[in-house]
Amino acid sequence: MRKIGLILFLLSPATVFAQQMSQQDMQDMMVQVQEVQACMQTIDQNELNKLQEESKKLRLRSKACAITVKEMKRRIRQWHTARK
Repeated sequence: MRKIGLILFLLSPATVFAQQMSQQDMQDMMVQVQEVQACMQTIDQNELNKLQEESKKLRLRSKACAITVKEMKRRIRQWHTARK
């Protein structure tokens, strides 16, 4: 399903500019689409899923660090305020 969506996305400019494109341009584009399809077939879906999970974990860790930094700044401001 993702492959079809990507192909449609790649072809969407073709529908907009189809009237301005020559037959050779269309054939060249179709060759490029076929190359993209062939390349996508070589992608290991399991490896891609692992990368997505790792990315998700890193995003969560990054958010946690940002929250921690924000909390530390808040506590430092409170400490400075309390000292005055």
